[in-house]
Amino acid sequence: MINSSSKILIIRLSSLGDVILSTVLPKFLNFHYPGIKIDFLVLDKFADVYKDNPFIKTVFAVSKQNLATLKKLLQSEGYDLVIDLQNNIRTRKLLYGINSLVVKFNKYHFRKFLLVKFKIDLLKNLPQIPLRYIDSLSSVLPGYKEMRKDFQTELFLNDDFDLNLPLGAKIICIAPGAAHFTKRWGESNFSNLIQILVENGFTPVLIGGLSEKNLCAQISQNTGDVFDLSGEDNLSKVVSLFKKSLLLVCNDSGLMHAACAVQLPVVSIFGSSVEQFGFAPYSTNSIILQNNSLSCRPCSHIGRSACPKKHFNCMRSISPEEVFIKVQLLLKDVK
Repeated sequence: MINSSSKILIIRLSSLGDVILSTVLPKFLNFHYPGIKIDFLVLDKFADVYKDNPFIKTVFAVSKQNLATLKKLLQSEGYDLVIDLQNNIRTRKLLYGINSLVVKFNKYHFRKFLLVKFKIDLLKNLPQIPLRYIDSLSSVLPGYKEMRKDFQTELFLNDDFDLNLPLGAKIICIAPGAAHFTKRWGESNFSNLIQILVENGFTPVLIGGLSEKNLCAQISQNTGDVFDLSGEDNLSKVVSLFKKSLLLVCNDSGLMHAACAVQLPVVSIFGSSVEQFGFAPYSTNSIILQNNSLSCRPCSHIGRSACPKKHFNCMRSISPEEVFIKVQLLLKDVK
């Protein structure tokens, strides 16, 4: 049983969106058990998510290479409970033989398989991922469902950055990147959307990490009327921008979840993704654009490097004009 004197380790190594979504769990535990001691284990490239988080005592930021060396340290810490939200081969090896009680996040692999391969949907009645993370406690916290309410994701980051943007600008953030091709709306679509936004008096600002630098540079070159703040993996700087912005337009990506964590409205474009996987925008005003008429969606639960049907109609059928209409609609709703 969990109580206020429990010592707990939460593990969520990657990726950015998943780690952000996990922030509901320490908040949930601290709300019900003030003073509880919680440590968090995460890959170093995503450790900023838990920077200055008041609900976490120690953040263990590790690389994939030195993860295995942690076993002795974790054993010596004497955790009452380890919550494995990653639940993969790497974390199973890490936790094998540890003397702590371990509970694991249910990834519903078989249900995902049925939805992707046969379009049999046994996921539709499940809650979103943040609440599924709390559900991991079902075996150690009787009555957890009555305790589980919609805790918001949250980031506790320095947002005092001078971004050199025009005073009073109506900023719309644009995040064109995503980890996989079938989750990306595409360079030309984002370029055309930016031109529409500029024509209607908005100030588009491109964002993305090092992996999106070239994509954002090409979009910037295509349009000319856009601020490009991409090219560095600085989550604090992104959060600072979000707090000065009206809205984010993005793919299904980690930056979508970062925006939700600071309550920025989101217009998100889903290609191979579907909401049933649990990764829709969480606890913020949002609109998802997606082509629900395609029998081939979803073609993957994580994304692909190419469209298996060769037509890529899940993204090609969504026009910049349609996205702009949703931007206007969402801005009207949040005023």
